[in-house]
Amino acid sequence: MNAIFALINRHPLLSSAARKLARRLPVLKSIALQLSYAAELWRLKPLTAGGKTYDPTRKTIILCVHDGSFTGAPILGWNLVRQLSQSHNVVCVLLSGGKLAAEFVRYSVGLVIPVAGSIGNANPEAFARRVIRPLREKFGADFILANSVESEIAISAAAILGIPSMALIHEFAEYTYPPRLLKVLGSAGTIVFSSELLAKSARDATGMTLPNAIIVPQGKCEVPVSGGQVHSSALDSLLNELADGSTFLCIGCGHVQMRKGVDLFIAAATQVLARGVRAKFVWVGDGYDPGRDYFLSVWLKDQIERGGYGADIRIVPALSAEDLEKLYRRADAMFLSSRLDPLPNVAIDALSAGVPVICFAAASGFPGYFEEDEILKRLVVPYFDFGTAAARIFEIANDHELRNQLSLRAVSLARRRFDMETYVELLVEEMAKTTANFAGKQ
Repeated sequence: MNAIFALINRHPLLSSAARKLARRLPVLKSIALQLSYAAELWRLKPLTAGGKTYDPTRKTIILCVHDGSFTGAPILGWNLVRQLSQSHNVVCVLLSGGKLAAEFVRYSVGLVIPVAGSIGNANPEAFARRVIRPLREKFGADFILANSVESEIAISAAAILGIPSMALIHEFAEYTYPPRLLKVLGSAGTIVFSSELLAKSARDATGMTLPNAIIVPQGKCEVPVSGGQVHSSALDSLLNELADGSTFLCIGCGHVQMRKGVDLFIAAATQVLARGVRAKFVWVGDGYDPGRDYFLSVWLKDQIERGGYGADIRIVPALSAEDLEKLYRRADAMFLSSRLDPLPNVAIDALSAGVPVICFAAASGFPGYFEEDEILKRLVVPYFDFGTAAARIFEIANDHELRNQLSLRAVSLARRRFDMETYVELLVEEMAKTTANFAGKQ
């Protein structure tokens, strides 16, 4: 490489050509990038016929979900299509594939999905022309609903084609790609945040006042049977150990990653166990691989072993929906140790099952809802203060009356705040308002 540079510097004509090429590189790079985005749309499969029959007397909603993986936002998207299909034609657009794709087909009148990879970064004009416009011609398109910030391209396409739109935002601005968030906030007809904390995050990050934003927490999700995990023998072993009911069980859930605070869960567990409590702490989630993952897993394993309570702290792979329900029924508490986590489905599920959820202030949407109840307020501890979280877990483990009160209040809150039918009804009402406002501006 140095020899090439030396040759260019010795020959004026080569040097001049190199400078001209360098000046054009940004332009060439931009053209190449746009071509690659446009090329993504050639990977589309033909429209898949859905399990629902198109009804011309119903309004049509195009629901865009960023992928079909067996994770929180797509599972919420699947619940939305199930509910909305009872009163609307729903066309689903998955920006990339996944195990849930077949489940989306069952409840939609049609499905668009790429053969491979993602079409989330395609050119919005091309996406509008090649994806949304044909769907509008075939089924009509009264509304576009984007399931997350990652589905921003659908909101941009709605603005291009003049279709009313709504964006559901489940991501904190702190870990969201800024240009994508700005496009969503600037183009969506209505923005739905699951908590005031998320709305504040977006306002603080962008300086936008967001007068078209509303706060609506999502409902408890049903989990599709297909696409999930098989029955876990590890869970059977755990439940057998706890069969006599004398051991306190605290759980944590989520993919093993830095944001989920698995290290904080282990730290709190170690402090509780050091105080002599008969307890088990179990984290449920994929991604723990200390034999290969030297970024996080190897340190979590070391943390457990050096703490001296390895027999009572364990990390197990993700469970099926049925097995998770079994775990919730046996659990005495959950520690939502995430550094940031908007309103995770697993915590809603735990509350619905009567499991108290200890959480950090300013780290999720739950503290805002727990503040509605004098008893549940005790579940909120200062941000990142795993020591206080450990103290609260210790208190719950040793006070059966408090645990029972928290359990009853948790169920009551879940029914009042996290009901899926109510959630979808509110979204439909807001869609009607958004459509009316949109028509008034035309």
